[in-house]
Parts: sequence; structure tokens; C-alpha cells
Amino acid sequence: MSEFRCVCLASDGTVAWEILIDAPNLQAAIIAAHVACQEHFSTTTSRVEVWLGDDRLYVSPPPDDSGPTWTPP
Repeated sequence: MSEFRCVCLASDGTVAWEILIDAPNLQAAIIAAHVACQEHFSTTTSRVEVWLGDDRLYVSPPPDDSGPTWTPP
């Protein structure tokens, strides 16, 4: 397990909230980050960054007009 720092981004791209997540891999950390942000802000969409140490491993694409940025599998 690795400890990932997950950042929830506001609509303007600024940091809205952070959480540390223990996950076995990046994919699990990405899913957990989206779920945590959605639960924290009571929304069905989220935009996140996932970091391991000083390395940003994932950032959600910016939203467009086609719908939510991420929905649970």
C-alpha cells in the first residue's frame, strides 16, 4: 500500500480540499479520490489530482460541456 495525497479541485482549478488515501495502486487511488471528493461536497462530479510524494501522477481533465468529469464505475 502507498499513501497518496489526493486534492479536490474547485471549478476554477484551485485546491478545495485534500485527503491522504492508502491504496494499492494509482488506479485505486484515483477512484478513492473521486469518491471522497464527491462524498465530501455532496456532488455527483469531481475533479482531482493524485500525488505520490512530490510527483503529481494524475490530474482530471478540465470540465467541458459534455457532462460530469467523472462518475463511479
